[in-house]
Amino acid sequence: MAAIQQHADEALRVRATFEKFDKNNDGKLCKAELKAALAGAGVPASDAAVGELLTLMDTSKDGVVTFDEFQTFYAERVRQLRSTFDQLDTRGKGRLTAADLRTALARLKMTASDEEIRDLLRRADTDSSGDISFEEFRRFLLLLPGRNPKALFDAWRYIAVSDDAQGEYSKPPDRHPTDTGHKVFAKLWCGAVAGTVSRSIVAPVDRLKVVMQAAKPGSTLSVANTLRQIYAEGGVRAFYMGNFTNCVKIAPEVGVKFLTFDYAKRMIAHDPDNISIPERLAAGGLAGATAQFVVYPLEIAKTRLSLAPRGTYKHFVDCINQVVRKEGVKALFSGLGASVIGIIPYAGVELSVNSLLRERVSAYYEARDQEPGVLTLLGCGMASSTVGMLCTYPLGLVRTRLQARGLPDAVHYTGALDVVRKTVSSEGLFGLYRGLLPNMLKVLPSTSVSFYVYGELQRRFANPEKNKATA
Repeated sequence: MAAIQQHADEALRVRATFEKFDKNNDGKLCKAELKAALAGAGVPASDAAVGELLTLMDTSKDGVVTFDEFQTFYAERVRQLRSTFDQLDTRGKGRLTAADLRTALARLKMTASDEEIRDLLRRADTDSSGDISFEEFRRFLLLLPGRNPKALFDAWRYIAVSDDAQGEYSKPPDRHPTDTGHKVFAKLWCGAVAGTVSRSIVAPVDRLKVVMQAAKPGSTLSVANTLRQIYAEGGVRAFYMGNFTNCVKIAPEVGVKFLTFDYAKRMIAHDPDNISIPERLAAGGLAGATAQFVVYPLEIAKTRLSLAPRGTYKHFVDCINQVVRKEGVKALFSGLGASVIGIIPYAGVELSVNSLLRERVSAYYEARDQEPGVLTLLGCGMASSTVGMLCTYPLGLVRTRLQARGLPDAVHYTGALDVVRKTVSSEGLFGLYRGLLPNMLKVLPSTSVSFYVYGELQRRFANPEKNKATA
């Protein structure tokens, strides 16, 4: 009895679907009605798409689709979709989750980003349950041309990213289009604001770190003594000495770094949606080195303004002019080699650790049908930055001391190895980590603020269409 009732219900469903498509109630579906049916289902309704669908349905080749032809197509289509659904339903629960899709796609040797999978689920999940039933799956994919899981997923993915109802679905679009001028500017602007806000918040800690790093080998400056020394120079304002230059430096640096990393991933990675650790290391190192080279003269000015006695320089432009006049243009790039050598492993380690943490966290929350919160993701960023800093901090100290060697009473170094030799000789190996504590105090809030501000600005301005879709 149950089987008979199920068959009757299916027959009613087929009839209701046909009548819904048959706008003029003549018992036949013409090309215009099929086009309207495709558009109503959210499927790109180009002439080619309509023609392909008509070919599949019109077995008599008379240019229209009768109810019997539609019924035959419907039965075969539902059979194909059931087979595909069962292949994707790796847990056998009768409902598809993001984890099911990811596992099934890996088995099919296909890849998709987390964002793509979430968007596919959102579009098909009409009851907002967080997963997809077979009824939702059938209704969403009924009119697509694919006959196997791979073809169906390609068409499904195209619907999810297509904003053009006249577009083709036979070929999925480029998932990584070239950024437009607007998007490039938006990314630069988001990075600039994020860097400026985060650095201004931690400017006092940064000044403390720079002063401790530049101390003469063998000196016994403690954090407390350094704080008193800085305050004696000019009160609270002394803690912000060089901050304007720091902001001028960090604004383009952060923007260039994000842009370069995004571009390098596309160029280096075999699959930019699933970039490997070596590829992340290479892309991150290239991004960090590029950004560092672009702004390095400003880094010199920032360091000199932080360390020089008050009144030595009027502003960062005056600082650069004096350095060039007294020491030559070459002095603006003093320590660049050590800086680049340091930033390549730092950026690589930071991105690799961050990607691994985010994958684990995303898998944890995904298994519970939840999304990781902002604080959780920021925690991943802070942890990865800390690991990268611990691995490369000595190179940062070497760079700072080379940058400061032109100041009065500064220790003269012949190069990076000379800095290491003199530092270890007078202070031991721990001397290479002088200023680590204030630097860690700076990294934690700086990273969290920078990630949060950049993420919010990116969502609101660099990808406004995505923001509207998720609002």
